[in-house]
Amino acid sequence: MSGLAFAALVLCLHITAGESQQFTIIVEHSQINVTAGGDALLSVRPSGNVSSGSWIFKGVAVAQWIGQYEVVDTGYRSRAELFTSNGSLLLKSVNNADSGEYQLTMVPNSGSQTSATVTLRVTGQSQNFTIHVEHSRLNVPEGGDAFFSVRPSAGVSSGIWFVKNEIIAFWNNQNVTEEFTSRAELFASNGSLLLKSVNSADSGEYRVIMVPTSGSVTSAFVTLQVLGQSQNFTIHVEHSRLNVPEGGDAFFSVRPSAGVSSGIWFVKNEIIAFWNNQNVTEEFTSRAELFASNGSLLLKSVNSADSGEYRVIMVPTSGSFTSAFVTLQVLVETRREESHPSLGPDIRRGNLP
Repeated sequence: MSGLAFAALVLCLHITAGESQQFTIIVEHSQINVTAGGDALLSVRPSGNVSSGSWIFKGVAVAQWIGQYEVVDTGYRSRAELFTSNGSLLLKSVNNADSGEYQLTMVPNSGSQTSATVTLRVTGQSQNFTIHVEHSRLNVPEGGDAFFSVRPSAGVSSGIWFVKNEIIAFWNNQNVTEEFTSRAELFASNGSLLLKSVNSADSGEYRVIMVPTSGSVTSAFVTLQVLGQSQNFTIHVEHSRLNVPEGGDAFFSVRPSAGVSSGIWFVKNEIIAFWNNQNVTEEFTSRAELFASNGSLLLKSVNSADSGEYRVIMVPTSGSFTSAFVTLQVLVETRREESHPSLGPDIRRGNLP
């Protein structure tokens, strides 16, 4: 089917019925600056369900879709990837000729068709932005949790995790798609993903795309293999609750039941320390000390803001990774000067008659 015929079919599918509904297209970045040779992610999200749509650039229908059926222009087939679940478009290995305005039109199941524009600017010098993947292959027993641990080489403005062309989580707003809401947890501070209670259907290649604050879009891959038999890996917590005076040191003492390859400590969704390389995040560098031999954590000079539930995740050398929790309560001392107004001044000084 030719591009023009397909576009005509997309428009014919839209029938205006009575009063139109407020359908909108949310554009993550209306202007994207990407270095030559890099990848450009034109990230969008419709406010409702969409039946069809198209991306147009300089009169060329780069990509179009109706439901799950998609057509990519022959000139872009090796470089363009369309995500029909939300209409986002990935352009790989961009060059100066790709610079310009890309127009997206979506036809909702209910309401009026809407358009949005994304401007792509391709710059000359490529920057070396990379994504470090802790483990490129994960073997997790069925029913266990899979931790996709990644770390970008520079600041990241947004990103996305998906598997088998199905989006799991958005990076820019910590949004988890409906199907994975009860099982997926996204750590926006570094883009790592936690997938709980995995089953054989979860096996496959997972891909993360990150958009750096400066530089070119980059991808990384992690392969998950779900194994049949679960292994009993546990974390022993010496004290599940710590009461520490303000200004004192809190020692989160833990012990894994088997060898551990890596892990992470965090509180209030903020990462404190990585396990695999004994790295302590910048905010806690002067106060936190990690004992990689068993995963215990020392937090010095605590204050009331440090109170809360601390969580450690460990990835064993064999078996499913496991979590443990420790609650810290920082005690703030209140001083009171005792007074006995009924006693005379001499008696209060200790001068008894």
